[in-house]
Amino acid sequence: GAIEPSWNVPGSLPEWKDCVVDRARSMLERDKNHAAVLIWSCGNESYAGEDILAMTQFFHAKDPSRLVHYEGVVHNRAFAAITDMESRMYAKPWEIREYLESKPEKPFILCEYMHDMGNSLGGMESYVKLAEEYPQYQGGFIWDYMDQAIWHTDVMGRKVLGYGGDFGERTTDYNFSGNGIVYADGAEKPAMQDVRYWYASPADRAAQDAVNAAAAAQADRTLAEAWQSRRAYPLVVTQGDGNLGVKGKNFEMLFSIAGAGPASLKVNGTEWLWHAPRPAFWRA
Repeated sequence: GAIEPSWNVPGSLPEWKDCVVDRARSMLERDKNHAAVLIWSCGNESYAGEDILAMTQFFHAKDPSRLVHYEGVVHNRAFAAITDMESRMYAKPWEIREYLESKPEKPFILCEYMHDMGNSLGGMESYVKLAEEYPQYQGGFIWDYMDQAIWHTDVMGRKVLGYGGDFGERTTDYNFSGNGIVYADGAEKPAMQDVRYWYASPADRAAQDAVNAAAAAQADRTLAEAWQSRRAYPLVVTQGDGNLGVKGKNFEMLFSIAGAGPASLKVNGTEWLWHAPRPAFWRA
């Protein structure tokens, strides 16, 4: 949308032009021989203006073999020539479809989408299917790959990954650094399952569905055996005013009636719940 002109730096301010072009020159000379570099970028979230247009002109003159990308022109279409592709952040699937149906001159790319914070990535299917339907849709880049967090010891003596306020600091974005599809130690998050599934080919997805169906059938067939095992190790159920307890071989579980959920789970004497789990339906 519209912004206060004085906020637009470098914009069209002549005192910044040589600086930003020098930045472009340094990046090009550093990376020009990397085979994986397909597109030159003019930067991020700096709106638009004559200075960034000069960067594009430099890239095109120095290396006409590569495309140039810049998202900021969405704020000022007078500088549409800056980018060789239509680039947006977090556009809705129907907005992308509307653009692609307009017979555009430029392909579409999401330079940032599927912000993986909290309970997220559930809408990935809608974006992937656009790629299968429209050749001009180039896909997108998930924000982002890995959480930013630091190992530290918490008040209970456990070694945990800390971020946003966990070190006593007040000035923080809290869990805003936790938006990767893998944790800071490289372990996969549940969201990775959706990424893996939807980034596979349609044929591979169909094969995965078949595997899931076979797994479900296998579970059904073993249900009777599991029931026989339950009869061999009967459960002891105790109900109080506030809790419901269940005890079996090698495990004990306590359900909180007031909290409407499990409050304790012990297996072989080891407690596996630190507090009652809560559903997380929040979306970034």
